[in-house]
Amino acid sequence: MCRVLVIHNQGMSLDTFRFLFMQSGYHVETATSGEQGIQKLEAIRFDLVITDVRSPGIDGRRIARHIRNSGRRYLPIVAISSTPLARQFDFDLVISNLLDMILLRGFLKKMTSNNSLRDDLGPPSGSPES
Repeated sequence: MCRVLVIHNQGMSLDTFRFLFMQSGYHVETATSGEQGIQKLEAIRFDLVITDVRSPGIDGRRIARHIRNSGRRYLPIVAISSTPLARQFDFDLVISNLLDMILLRGFLKKMTSNNSLRDDLGPPSGSPES
């Protein structure tokens, strides 16, 4: 079963993401802060991280930087942001609201197809590391 970590400081958003992904058969963990999210990342192996870009404390950009500097640097990261500036950071996909869930579901399906984690596959083709 695919494991998704959602990091967001608003409970209603967490509940919505949890509901939508659980309905699709994914295991969902949530964190209400970047600090809590990093603790969960250290303890559990996830297939996807969804994080709010702007949150108090450790924000989504710092979470992405933490992941990219770790042994899981190929873990797909989806940012939730209403600003196009988020596309400049280490995110694989940026969504602006829950209407983008169709796009997000397709992305998740692609990243987890054949039960292969992106970590096991190495860098995406065409990247400087490939």
